[in-house]
Amino acid sequence: MRLLASLGHYVATGDASGLQIHQYAAAHVVAPSVALRMETAYPWDGRVRLTLEETSAGPWTLALRVPGWCTGASVRVNGRETAGSATPSSYLRLERAWARGDVVELDLPMQARCVVAHPWIESTRGCVAIERGPLVYCVEQADHPETRIADLEIDAAAPLQSAWEPDTLDGVTVIRARGWEVDTTAWRHRLYRPLGSAPPPPRRPVALHAIPYHAWANREPGAMRVWIPRAEN
Repeated sequence: MRLLASLGHYVATGDASGLQIHQYAAAHVVAPSVALRMETAYPWDGRVRLTLEETSAGPWTLALRVPGWCTGASVRVNGRETAGSATPSSYLRLERAWARGDVVELDLPMQARCVVAHPWIESTRGCVAIERGPLVYCVEQADHPETRIADLEIDAAAPLQSAWEPDTLDGVTVIRARGWEVDTTAWRHRLYRPLGSAPPPPRRPVALHAIPYHAWANREPGAMRVWIPRAEN
């Protein structure tokens, strides 16, 4: 209950300088002498629209958080692009005398990307994870019925494709990637063998289908993987 009661402070705060927006969600934000309506489909879409419904006289600052994952953020006020620093992990500050009806449109580009972990983390060495916007993705057995998840490798140099699938998990954005299925039958009943004692295992190209990590295990029992081995050239 304490968390639910404090959710509003996670979304926005106000001080003597103005209003700060920390999280993006459909909301009605009310602060002393200021009120605005926030409309967005975040985290599926990086476009955020804020409409001023009430405002105090004189200039004040509207500060919009630019997430650490986001590069290329931009903002428009009443349709006009504004100049200003929009570096990741910072706040884009808009200071002006606001009027009722002013519209601020923030665009946070959400290209899917592969990320790597620190090389000291042995369990993720040689692997990549897929992210889009603030979400981490995974590959799940339900989307790869003819392939074992443990045999998958990803082609990290190939482009990642995002697509909205309304009939998957009540509607999610999925990521499609290219990869390989490694034939591990030669390892049957073996855990170790000398390096170079066998030729590289055969591989066949496969399409990888990644879903948001938070949505896995909602269709059928099966394996799941976040960190995917990177295919060797």
